[in-house]
This record gives sequence, structure tokens and C-alpha cells, in this order.
Amino acid sequence: MARNDLNEMDEGLMDPSGASTTRTAKVIAMIHCILGMVSLAILGVLLLLFAGGLVMAPQFMGMDQVSTGVSESSFEGVDPAEQLSRIIDDLGTAVKQQMQHGRQLVTPLQMKQADTSTHNIPSQTLAAFVYSFPIVINGQRKENLARHEGTFNFRDGHWHLDRVAVSFKFFDATEFSPPVNILTESVEKTPEFQSLKTMWLETVQQSNATMAQAKDEE
Repeated sequence: MARNDLNEMDEGLMDPSGASTTRTAKVIAMIHCILGMVSLAILGVLLLLFAGGLVMAPQFMGMDQVSTGVSESSFEGVDPAEQLSRIIDDLGTAVKQQMQHGRQLVTPLQMKQADTSTHNIPSQTLAAFVYSFPIVINGQRKENLARHEGTFNFRDGHWHLDRVAVSFKFFDATEFSPPVNILTESVEKTPEFQSLKTMWLETVQQSNATMAQAKDEE
């Protein structure tokens, strides 16, 4: 419209007194058109990225299941007691491997108690072990105890490690200290704690993954 008005002003068909305002309106209109096209281009790119994300999401979800090795369908028909026995066996082996740098296994890993549901399927169980470790005070070696107790809950077809309570009994104490859940506490700055935390998490994960793979192959 501004272009037409300017043409008519040049041809003497329209009063030229508003030429300056009309030219300003023409520039503003051109800027708006450019911004509109840029906005549409950006919107188009975002839509393409969003569509691509929807296509790739199932693939990434599948990769996540492969990395953890655990899916609900993988454990269908696998007896919970059999699953738990396999996890405890693998953990027992891992615990023995952790007994180094002066650690001495006092009580091997064993199940302490198990709750059962009305269908005779265990819903919760505890696995615990105790080891000793030395500290040196004024040149004298003192032995201390550490107790680990893992809480397993059965849901979604397999066992989940939900808590690892750690408590200590030092050489001059009569009782164990209040337990601390190392799964929720930051222990990265303590290599001894971190190695044991990693042992619990990775062993249970790998044990579940191995059982799930065996069930899938079957």
C-alpha cells in the first residue's frame, strides 16, 4: 500500500505532503515482514528437532534398558527366591574381593530376615556382613568393626537395592554407631566408602542384568 501511494505521489495523482510518513511506514512494514519470515524459519527448525526427538526417543529408551540390563518383561516367570539367591551369591563374592588394605571379614554376607506376602513371595529382605579394620593410635594398632546392611525390596518383577545402612563400632566403644545410608550420602571424598558403595550398586545391577539376559535368551 505504501509503495502504491509513493508511486501515485511521483505521478502527481496524490498529495505529496505525506511522502515522508509513507516512506517510514514502508520501512516499518518491510522490517515486520522480515521478522515474520525469520520467526517462521525458527519455528520450522524447532518443529523438525521436536519431530526428530520423538523418533529417536524410543531408541534411547531401548539403549537405557540395555545399559541397565533390567526391564520388567525380562523377569517374567523368574522365581523371586532364585533372583535373590543369585544376587546374594554375587554380593558375597564381591564382598570377599573388597577385603583388602587391612580389612578382615568377620561375618560373611548372609540374609538376616525376610518378610513374605500373602502369596508366599518375599517382599523384603536384608543382607548384612561385618568386617574389621585397623587404625593406628600412638603407634598402637586398634581394631574396629564396620557393619553393612542392605535392604532389598521386590517390586516390578525384580529386586531393588533401596538402602545400605553402615555403622561402626570402634575399639573404645561398646555399641555400634547409628547407621548411615551410603546410597543417599555423598562419599566420593572417602575412597573406602566409595569402593563399598560402588560394590553394592554395581554388583546388584550386573546380577540383575545377567539374569535378565539369560531369561531373554531362554
